[in-house]
Amino acid sequence: MIYTIYLYQMDSGKLLFDINFQDISPAKMDLFSSYFSALQSFISENLENLNDLDLADYQIIITNIIKLNAGLVIIGDKEDSKEINKVIPKIMKILFKFKKFIDWQGEEYDFNMIKQQISDLIHSQKKFTTSTSMIEESEVVLKSMWNHNDDLTIQKKEKLIKEKQELIDNIENSENILKNLNYSKDLVKISEKLKDYQEFIKYQKSIKDLKDELNRTKSKLNFYIERIKDALSRAVVSKDYKDVYLNLFSFSGQLKIITLNDSWMIYREMGNTLIKEDISKEQISEITSFVQNMKDDIEDYLI
Repeated sequence: MIYTIYLYQMDSGKLLFDINFQDISPAKMDLFSSYFSALQSFISENLENLNDLDLADYQIIITNIIKLNAGLVIIGDKEDSKEINKVIPKIMKILFKFKKFIDWQGEEYDFNMIKQQISDLIHSQKKFTTSTSMIEESEVVLKSMWNHNDDLTIQKKEKLIKEKQELIDNIENSENILKNLNYSKDLVKISEKLKDYQEFIKYQKSIKDLKDELNRTKSKLNFYIERIKDALSRAVVSKDYKDVYLNLFSFSGQLKIITLNDSWMIYREMGNTLIKEDISKEQISEITSFVQNMKDDIEDYLI
């Protein structure tokens, strides 16, 4: 079984593309994104120092293609290593037809044609494809991978544990989803350095939960934008801005927990201004114009 194929740029260590042959649901792929990221980083950092590497029942087979400035990496079952080595020349033949990535500088480049041809090649070899996944053995793979890294000194370990506790405290004292998402990503990295699998998985799950919460909050913001504009159109006639205020207040509250700036305060202040008894026509006109021009794309509010 071949699980994944990576192609790296040799001199930079950057991942050019990967092809996944594992049967993984989108939910699991999202949950284990840090696992795959750790695997990719480990390979990238050791690309020039490794040949083939055993990870429990799996094997990482590395082929450095000097003429293409590329490192071809295949992760498969150890028992299939001989057969995998036989297919590598066929993959290289495909790669040599496409040479634009030799001097790749990070610009946009469509690798789909290369990926499709390699994918078709692997799928034509039925012995290389099954419905299994390395995720089921993530603990074994990660621990095996971490065993190749040097042990931390006592001082470095103590420093990381201190940083970890500070991040945990930050999460406990924050309601901001984006901040907590960044804290959780840092905790995943620290757990990796500490070789703590349970914590690594724990904070991967936190990242997934926070991303789900972020998407739900964005949906709420879209909902409130519609409500604000609808309430305003009615208020222009009734002169009652209470509903506009309530929806602006709700919008600002949701925006507050997913932005890293103070832009949410603008909408809170507008709402408060609308319910003042001494609000002027000029203020109403200014707020009305502002609301009517509110963008529908939530990403514009997060800049």
